[in-house]
Amino acid sequence: MIKLNVKDAAIRVLIIESLLDQADNDTASLLSQGIDSEWVENLRNLSSRDALRASHFQNVTMEVTLNEKQLSHAFAQAADERRVRQLKEYFVRHGASVSMICKMFKMSSKEAKAAKQLLLSEQRLGRPPMPSPYEREDIHDSWDKIVKTNQNSPIREKIVLLHKIFPSHTLATLWLVINEFEPFGNQGMATKNDQSSQQGTKWDGGSCVHKLVNLSKRTTSNIS
Repeated sequence: MIKLNVKDAAIRVLIIESLLDQADNDTASLLSQGIDSEWVENLRNLSSRDALRASHFQNVTMEVTLNEKQLSHAFAQAADERRVRQLKEYFVRHGASVSMICKMFKMSSKEAKAAKQLLLSEQRLGRPPMPSPYEREDIHDSWDKIVKTNQNSPIREKIVLLHKIFPSHTLATLWLVINEFEPFGNQGMATKNDQSSQQGTKWDGGSCVHKLVNLSKRTTSNIS
């Protein structure tokens, strides 16, 4: 526990006002601390002028007790909330789709659309264009490295790191690229991509050669 000796006159006034409010509205709390009922009654009858004057008497010790563990937790929570707000704005300003924003921040589509309308004067509709096959190869390689070196980070933080490398593309475009080999029903999950490797996926010119799990053969899908 941390004890602070309060010297500031304005804070001392607030402390006495809080004490008087408790005497009026929560007498039981004061009595449970062993305070004499007559003293509590005197508080209730104290004039505001006398209470204000008494707060300036420095010979009256006023201390505030703080729980440092709870305070540290509160500081960390405030920092996390600020970071989430910053990430939301980053995602909106850099072209994340509504569905992507909903998934990353557990927002409703209505909230995500409202955020985009608030922060963007104009919005491009439709599916974003895909980069060339060779650039997609670079994006996949960078994504693999980010996933390996930031295993404990949330996926939204990893996507921001990817966008720092490829700032010319929107977040929606990068999201489509890192999910392009997912089954249609799992689009937007990035589950296989968000592992230590992409299960042996490699590129061969303009085509992508997949090493299929539990199968000995390879299938090749042409990418235009």
